[in-house]
Amino acid sequence: MKKRRYYGLLLVLLCFPFVLWGCNEPNLDSEIVKQAKQTLKLPETTITDLDLVTELNINGKMVKVAWETSDLAVINSAGQIFRSETDCTVTLTATLTYQKASDYATFEVTVLSLTAQEVLDLAKDSLQIPVSTTVDLDLIDSITIQNQIVSVTWESNDEAIVTKQGKVQRSYEEDQEVTLIANLSFQGEILSVTFEVTVLAYTPFELMEEVLEELAFPTVLTENLVLPGEFPYGITATWASSDETVLTKEGILLSNQAGKTVSLTVTLSLRGVQMERTFYFSVKTAAHLLLNRLQDFNESNMTNLVKTQDYVGLTEGATQGEYLSEEFAVTNVKSLVGSWSAETGSNRTVELLIRVKVDGVWSDFLSYSVWGLGLQNKGQSVASGNNVAKMSYDELIINNNKYGSFVQYKIILRRSSPDVETPKLRLVAMALEIAGYSYPVDASALPDTVDYNVPQLNQNIVPEIGNSICSPTSVTMLLKYKGYSFSDKDIYEHRYIAGLAKDYGHNIFGNWVYNVAVMGAMGEIGYVKRMYSLDELRWHLANVGPVAASVKGNMEGLYTTNGHLIVIRGYKYIGGNLYFIVNDPNLKNVYYEYKASTIQSVWRNIAYVIE
Repeated sequence: MKKRRYYGLLLVLLCFPFVLWGCNEPNLDSEIVKQAKQTLKLPETTITDLDLVTELNINGKMVKVAWETSDLAVINSAGQIFRSETDCTVTLTATLTYQKASDYATFEVTVLSLTAQEVLDLAKDSLQIPVSTTVDLDLIDSITIQNQIVSVTWESNDEAIVTKQGKVQRSYEEDQEVTLIANLSFQGEILSVTFEVTVLAYTPFELMEEVLEELAFPTVLTENLVLPGEFPYGITATWASSDETVLTKEGILLSNQAGKTVSLTVTLSLRGVQMERTFYFSVKTAAHLLLNRLQDFNESNMTNLVKTQDYVGLTEGATQGEYLSEEFAVTNVKSLVGSWSAETGSNRTVELLIRVKVDGVWSDFLSYSVWGLGLQNKGQSVASGNNVAKMSYDELIINNNKYGSFVQYKIILRRSSPDVETPKLRLVAMALEIAGYSYPVDASALPDTVDYNVPQLNQNIVPEIGNSICSPTSVTMLLKYKGYSFSDKDIYEHRYIAGLAKDYGHNIFGNWVYNVAVMGAMGEIGYVKRMYSLDELRWHLANVGPVAASVKGNMEGLYTTNGHLIVIRGYKYIGGNLYFIVNDPNLKNVYYEYKASTIQSVWRNIAYVIE
């Protein structure tokens, strides 16, 4: 019996420490949480974000802390504060947890209101202006700080560089410095902030890229290209052709090259920087215009003539020389107008003769007569001896409703004596009227507006002959556009040109060929051209220049004409409708904008070209 009591007492004694330990474990966890709670502190007021700890280390024991807020708009659970115009008090509740023990702690924290100066300082810090720029600046007119709106106004010490709205004007030459001042305003307080900004100049690359973007050419060539001789910003250019026998570096399209491909490369240079661009073309020689330019004259076909870099002239000692062209194959030609560009005078002349082949039979050579600037030149209307064709004023017309299949010209240069300066021939042209022919032109890339500043002349102010000199008046306007002045010859400059252009054989001023001969005699490249559509006219206006156009019919009720010449100087769109800009010498004010439909109905498709 005593032995059993002894063993029972021993068992109790052995278990007692374990019982005590197991019963005290929760108390230990709570103690740790209690200690953590005692260490947790928050300020009663604040103007800065709170450090809301998520763990506390109590003697190596990590107590977790989770936070709740009574107003997220003032203090969020991460301790970020949002100040406003008034003080705001928020209750923050911390839940502390360790093992199975937890407790709560609450804090009243007042977020103090922002002062006006603080708001302005924060707004200042938020302003971002680059130290240099090439683009417009975003100069904001307000800043929101902690739900407070700060007004911003701007000043610039040089609005020619940067406006107070932030519009930037870059220089083409050098960087420019500008001072911008931001005036921040809030609750009657003002804070000014100064920014120094460098507006960077356009780089040579940018300027040349801009110039290249403006260069536009048709991809299909039918005529010479007009290559710019000058470029803005001091940019210089050199041109190079992939094949000078097709297209020269000056943009001259040589004849009989249909179907060929060629390219022009322009090299721009500015301040030691270069940029290249290559333009590619396919050649389509217009069937309705035969042009022989200086490059096209075959020296083997010359008699007593010599070709220089600038003209074809008489050989030394010769008083007469002749050029016989090749035979040009044509299709369904009803009529043609020949013309030439040659410097002539009263003692040095040019004579153009043309023949056509119809049904295998050549007509005689039909002449535009001997012509020299200052002479009383006499055109003729004559028929070929075999009745194949006839010369009628300025047109060679094929008889009997038949069509020509070949054309050939002969041109004769003369001077009164060997010591007289030679005539200088530069071009022969034949504008063909072709039955059933159309000539489509891609007008999609043409500009919407073209207008050349052609001086204006009223034909009717000239006494006695004013009503009959529309053609030389138009020629005078084109020559004045090229820089000529004839005021030293006559107070009525167009009367002077009328005397030069007059066909004394027919007693008319409107011989097409004689009028363009005047332009050529003065050293210009001028010729008669037939155009087959308004798109072709627009293409010419956009790529070459103004023209004089022969019209017939009702001119929008202003007057009706049986034959008249006007200068078409450009075109424009008004309300989506196409208008042609005209110097009409029969109108008192000269300048007029004719509807495209009017030009379509009255134009005879004949134009005087001056390149």
